[in-house]
This record gives sequence, structure tokens and C-alpha cells, in this order.
Amino acid sequence: MTEPTDEPEPAQRRRLTERQSKFLREVGSIVLGVLIALGIGEIADWGRWQWRVAAGTEAMRAELAGNRFNFAERRVYQPCVTQRLAEIGDILTGARRTHRLPHIGSVGNPGRRPTESSALDTATGEGVLLHMPRENARNYTANYRMGAYYDQETQAEFTPWATLALLEGAPGPIDSDLLATLLDAWAHAKDHAIWVGLVAEQSDETLKADGIAIEGLPPGATYESFDGRTIKRISLCQPLIVDGKPYKPGAAS
Repeated sequence: MTEPTDEPEPAQRRRLTERQSKFLREVGSIVLGVLIALGIGEIADWGRWQWRVAAGTEAMRAELAGNRFNFAERRVYQPCVTQRLAEIGDILTGARRTHRLPHIGSVGNPGRRPTESSALDTATGEGVLLHMPRENARNYTANYRMGAYYDQETQAEFTPWATLALLEGAPGPIDSDLLATLLDAWAHAKDHAIWVGLVAEQSDETLKADGIAIEGLPPGATYESFDGRTIKRISLCQPLIVDGKPYKPGAAS
């Protein structure tokens, strides 16, 4: 006599196997669908960041081109700044001896064009810098940092030049206190001029090496490409008029 058994009959086993296979196919389809959806999401996310990086890079390079214009322009008229300070120094040296000033026309000043950084601020706020090559992000940040230092120095440079404007239209005796104030302003103006000139030169050359063009000039142009109109509109590049004539070194002696 055969003992009873719990094993399913062959037909029942086939039905169980078919149900299991169908279940596994359904689960596999769901898992595959989820993986595909995740993959598509990652690809779409990667594409969005690539677009943001490209747009952010383009914006920063355009902005840096404008900043490079400022640096290049300063390099063009930096010799005028040096010459004007030499002329003022010569006049003040004569005043120390005679305690008098000649009639001095407009002294002028270097002026200032602040650099821009809104594109960097946007790229930083949107996380664009975190998704671009690290070296590129460092370079862009460094270029903007030099611009900020340039702005700081040109702002500080303005104060002593404002004091030197006291020389204008004030012929006659000069007291020792005013003379000391003017000499101090002249010394500070010289110090700032040196630093501003160095920062402008270094920043201009760095941006040139990074392939940043000068805004408004053809690709490959340098500060030497500026035409004579730049010099003509800079007050410091015009002759210093003293006693009604263009000043000549040593004339105040």
C-alpha cells in the first residue's frame, strides 16, 4: 500500500512554475523600468548641468573680457600717471624751498572703472562652479579675485588724488601744514599707482593667457592695440598747465 504524499502532481507543479515565472517577469519588468527611469533621470540631470556650465562659462568669459578692457586701458595710460606724479613732485620740491606755488591748472586724476563680478556671483549661487573642471573653477575665481584687488587699490588711489587737486588755481604762498598734507598725498598716490599698475599688468597678461579677449577689440588684440583716442580722453595724458604754459620738468625750481 502506497503512503500518502504532500508533493504536488505534475500538472500542479507546472502551474506553480508558470505563476512563478510570470511573477518574476513582472518583477523584472518593474525593476528594469525603475533602472531605466533612474538612468534617464541621471542623463537628463547631467545634460542640464552641462548646459548650465556652458552658459555660466560663456557669461563669465564675456564679463572677464570687459574687466580685461579696464586692465588694458590702465596699462595704456599708466605712463601718464607716472609722469604727472613726477611733475607734481617737482612742483612740491620747489614749494618746499620757496614756500610758494605757481598757478597750476587741472591736475587730473587716474579715474577708475570698477570690474564686474555678477556672472561669477550667479555661477557660484547656482552651483555651476562645482560642476565644472576644478582647475577651470580655480582659474575663474582667481581672475575675479585679482579684479576685486584692483578695485580696492583704485578706490584707495582716489583719495590722495582728491587732495592733490588742492594745487589747482591756488598760486602764492603755501603754509607748512598744507605743504605737508600735499607731500603726504603725493607719496600715497605714488604707492597706489605702482600697485595698480602691477595688478593691471598681471591681470591683463593672465586673462590673455586664458584666451580672454579685450571687450570691443578684435581677437588677439592687446593693450598696445588701443588707438590714440584713449590717450586723448585721459586727463592725466594732457599737458599740465603751469603759469599758463605746458609744464616742463625743473620749471618750478
